[in-house]
Amino acid sequence: MSQAATSHDTKQPVRGFSAGLHLLTLSAFALAWPLYDLLSRHPGFLVAHRSRPADLIALITLVSFGVPLALVVLTAVARRIWHPLGTWLYLLLVALLGAVASSWLLSKFSFLPGYAEILAALALGGLTAGLYVRWPLWRSFLSAVSPAIVVFPLVFVASPNVSKLLTKQVDPRQLMHEVDATAPVVMIVFDEFPTASLLNAERRIDPAVYPNFAALAEQATWYRNATSVHQLTGHALPAILTGNYQNGTRVPTFGDHPYNLFTLLGGSYELKAFEAFTQLCPEGRFGAFESEQFARRLQTTLSDLAVVYLHVTLPRELTRRLPSVSQTWRDFLGPSEEEVTRQANKAFGTQLEHFQKFYNALSTSDRPQCYFAHIYLPHQPWVYLPEGQLYMPPNALYMPGYIREGDRWGPSHYLVDQAYQRHLLQVRLVDLLLGRVIDRLKALDLYDPSLIVVTADHGVSFWPNQSRRNPAKCPPEDILCVPLLIKAPHQREGKISDRNVESIDILPTIADLLGIELPWRVDGISAANDSVPERPKKRIVTRDGQVLTFDARLQNQYATLDRKLKLFDPGPDGLWRFGPRKQWLGRSVDSFALGQPWDVRFSIVPELLDWARLYANAFVPSLIAGTFHDPPTDRFQLAFAINGKIEAVAPCFHTDMVTWFSQAMVPPSAFREGKNRLQLFAVVEDQASSAQPRLHPLRVAPEQLSVSAEALQPVFARDRADSD
Repeated sequence: MSQAATSHDTKQPVRGFSAGLHLLTLSAFALAWPLYDLLSRHPGFLVAHRSRPADLIALITLVSFGVPLALVVLTAVARRIWHPLGTWLYLLLVALLGAVASSWLLSKFSFLPGYAEILAALALGGLTAGLYVRWPLWRSFLSAVSPAIVVFPLVFVASPNVSKLLTKQVDPRQLMHEVDATAPVVMIVFDEFPTASLLNAERRIDPAVYPNFAALAEQATWYRNATSVHQLTGHALPAILTGNYQNGTRVPTFGDHPYNLFTLLGGSYELKAFEAFTQLCPEGRFGAFESEQFARRLQTTLSDLAVVYLHVTLPRELTRRLPSVSQTWRDFLGPSEEEVTRQANKAFGTQLEHFQKFYNALSTSDRPQCYFAHIYLPHQPWVYLPEGQLYMPPNALYMPGYIREGDRWGPSHYLVDQAYQRHLLQVRLVDLLLGRVIDRLKALDLYDPSLIVVTADHGVSFWPNQSRRNPAKCPPEDILCVPLLIKAPHQREGKISDRNVESIDILPTIADLLGIELPWRVDGISAANDSVPERPKKRIVTRDGQVLTFDARLQNQYATLDRKLKLFDPGPDGLWRFGPRKQWLGRSVDSFALGQPWDVRFSIVPELLDWARLYANAFVPSLIAGTFHDPPTDRFQLAFAINGKIEAVAPCFHTDMVTWFSQAMVPPSAFREGKNRLQLFAVVEDQASSAQPRLHPLRVAPEQLSVSAEALQPVFARDRADSD
């Protein structure tokens, strides 16, 4: 065959209408179908983004037609500029789309190791382009399956989970009930919050560490044996609000849960519902993202969807540095620089800003009011200090010791225990938020007459080599047991009940205390009615639909509490007294014998320094982490000193054959306004002597940590000053 004929055969497949059609078809398999498959199976993503019919139409238009047509136009323009350029660009896109589609299929059905999966996907992509050029039957096949361009979005829209979001199945006005009750209802559901986090050695709420929870318990009924019925927020929260067990086929929207707290009270009460990731309150209420305009909603949806798409199509080895998508439903990339600038002076981050909206909505009214808030705390990311300052960006899922694959903890006791420390510090912030709500209600003369409910959707676990959230793969009590405090209207004396209470009992209890007869059947029973026999069993459903049952009196309910008490000292500052050599904390460096300096430089993780600059008015560098190379010995720990005092001691870890890593949390009280001197010392034991270990100075980069005066102030004190 002549060279001219060969050249003609190579160019011929990429010309004309059929070439554009084939590119659209490949895009349908590589781009549209992976996204539609994911969204139809996980509609919580769309619910959390407050997706409306217009949003879904725009999304489908972009994914199925906008992006593919842009690729077609790009190749056409390139061909106009220089024909060979257009031809090779077209074939490159065919290979790339083939590789992406192959990678998605391999990730679902292949057990190849990571890099082998990458090579296999690239090989299949190259094969796709080669067949396209050399084998006319392959081009005919692409033409035959081209209806997928339209079929895929139609199948997506017709899928049960998505169609529910497009159609208004129930008119909420037909379900709103008028009731005789007038007591204000204030309900707060926290997230990822196990009961053990609040308790002291007497198995009571610790008044020294969590004074506001303890104060509420003195005037409320604390159901100490309360448990969740589902591992996932998207099912656990509807269980609380409907009084019914949940199955995996329902979406956390009003359409799938029309009989809930809001329709029970909506005929007589003014509803102010701040939902973070659900839409159970009828449309037009106070969702956490309800005020977002179409353009903003679409922008957030597309940016988050891009991260999700990379996770589901790229081989596992290439997704390790991507933002996690397994711990929340939205805002995977964190706030933009514009958002950072806007929030810098208030130092709120996303979750505190949502809380503040709820807090500001508390007010008096001629009508009885129902206030509901799902506050996505103390759920990770753990970024807040107890008084609200940031020590990480609001969306930074920075968790050394955590293994993303399988949502589980690794073998390092120190790193898992430190994650637990960060969780507990954020629980102290939750206590502060609860205190603000109570103070606000008292200032409005609403506290005494109100029915107040404080609970959580599910717990979380912190045990090495075990799951973080799956009750079938970790101590189930950590996920089951959640705080539940209910203050009846005008209740002034506290009570502790060890009755078997599940989260499905909360709505019937609210109705009972308000004197309302529920107009629909529920699985739950009123916890306030002691005449009704309690259940002999507890149950919880896992992410994969497994139903686990337990005795009403959980056998190991306090195992995590016992571990917590061993890890941390008692008292409000006890959470900072963590790790090895706790007796050294607070001591002057000058009181130790110093050994020879090591010619080793400890470099702080660059992202921490970048974040500190971005959040200058809101950031306290309490988390210090870094790497170094080739220490003289492998038998040592690191002592972290701020302004001449030892504030933490931590072990060191190999990250590879020569690189070491260490990190520690230091209290904000260690810092002062302006520049703070950071010193690090290797703590080396003398194996032949019982003498006190020597401290060997390390070089540190940087040696100074800057902290602004604003950052050292408690966030809400700063907010009051701004208001004044």
